[in-house]
Amino acid sequence: MYSDDLPPAGAVEAYLASVKDKVVQELNGNALPLIYQSGSFWIHPPDAYFGLSNSTKSSGGLAPLPLYQPRVFVWLPHLLDRQSILTCQNHECSYYKDSKHPLTFKAWNDNPVARRVVDIKDNYYILTQRMQCRKSGSGTTGCGKTMNLYDPLILDQLNPGLVAEFPAFLTHRSGIDKTLMTLIRAGIAHRVSSNAWSNILRELHIRDHDIKEMKYLQAVSNAQKIHQKMGNPPKEYEPFSGFKDRNGYCGFAPSQWFINNIYMDYMKHIRPILDQCMAALSGF
Repeated sequence: MYSDDLPPAGAVEAYLASVKDKVVQELNGNALPLIYQSGSFWIHPPDAYFGLSNSTKSSGGLAPLPLYQPRVFVWLPHLLDRQSILTCQNHECSYYKDSKHPLTFKAWNDNPVARRVVDIKDNYYILTQRMQCRKSGSGTTGCGKTMNLYDPLILDQLNPGLVAEFPAFLTHRSGIDKTLMTLIRAGIAHRVSSNAWSNILRELHIRDHDIKEMKYLQAVSNAQKIHQKMGNPPKEYEPFSGFKDRNGYCGFAPSQWFINNIYMDYMKHIRPILDQCMAALSGF
């Protein structure tokens, strides 16, 4: 993991933990979380105007916290695909592909709570559960291996239509949005280097941070005008955090080494498909 590619902390980490707690609470007594019932995988924070308006009306007063909150993709496919039985794919396990001993719920992730994914102008996070090949008390036992629900060994067992909804390409340590990965692959094919992509994405990510900061400063300015009209003294407000402040905005823009590595992993992943396409072409 690169020095600037650190897990979220502070405000973002607390927000992700609150989202996880909310989903866990919704699952108690319900077959599906509320976002699934409403037809979406995504939890979106309020738009800046509404987030800042709600913050102004809160007991703590206007603060930049709502603008630090990222999008969250909730991935619990086993709740949607009841026909597929998730089994252990460890060849050395006694329960290998044994539908009579399916994987069981192990735990929610907590370090980090959710997986960060790089998108075009910001980052989002994937919230999921860990499953386990459970060990029995006696006799034949499972291997005890655990894996996230976005692990390729699990995705390969699910309905392809459901898997197609998963938005990201993940490696062991990194994650990138599929649409952005497609853009990067096409760009590199047309001589846009990984260094150029790094500069482009950094500019877009920092621009998104700066726009949110501008909206916050506008809200502070409006609040100050209201204070002045009421004859109150000027009030101090919490400053908007820097882009890389892990306790605040917690921004991350990929380096050229990040892009190089994930591009190589992606090309290795799709190589069999590309080979099939080439083999299907005629010789004329």
